[in-house]
Amino acid sequence: MKSRSTDPHAAAAPNEGAAASHSQPVLQKPEDLLTITTVMKARGCKSPTTIWSEIRDGSFPPPDKVIKRIRYWRSSTIRSWQDSDVGLLEPANAPSAALSA
Repeated sequence: MKSRSTDPHAAAAPNEGAAASHSQPVLQKPEDLLTITTVMKARGCKSPTTIWSEIRDGSFPPPDKVIKRIRYWRSSTIRSWQDSDVGLLEPANAPSAALSA
């Protein structure tokens, strides 16, 4: 005859508590890092010189990481730059404020 265990977990149902004891932390996917080539495409320019000039004058965000002389931007950095830059550009067919005055 089997003796009863005094372990409190032994009395629990087979699936009860199993998820809690074996749960793994939820890992988030690392954010994409973009190279100068990808950033130039997102910016719509063909020359890295344009990017570096805009970084110097403050109109474009600097790289977030430098790994072995390669500069990387986080995709969220470029996305937030695009979101903030949308309102700064006038549509091509909109009349200019200087012309309407």
